[in-house]
Amino acid sequence: MAKIDFTRKIPTFEEGEFIKKPRIDEDSKPEDADLAYICIQAVNSDFDEEEAKKASEEDKLKRFNLCCKIIACRKGCTLKAEEVAMIKKRCAKAYSPLIYGRVCEMIDPQEEEEEEEV
Repeated sequence: MAKIDFTRKIPTFEEGEFIKKPRIDEDSKPEDADLAYICIQAVNSDFDEEEAKKASEEDKLKRFNLCCKIIACRKGCTLKAEEVAMIKKRCAKAYSPLIYGRVCEMIDPQEEEEEEEV
């Protein structure tokens, strides 16, 4: 698997426009969201109280370790198939089709190539 650059910005459907991080307050400037931010937010989040209760200690530790790995190697991270699957599953639950699709393009590019061949 190729190295993933988690510093890449997440493009919208508009040329030259990027997904923005939520602003902390009214006075802060909107910042472009990079792949690391998007993935970490999805992997680290418990989407509801029930999910938080159901998550095993092992699952929470795997998610924590994956977030730490992304932070540590932002510009050149090689992920295991299991880690890619976890990110895709969590992003599918957390985000819109646009963001989920962009994440898949960036972390699992061969999936996109397979679809084009059909």
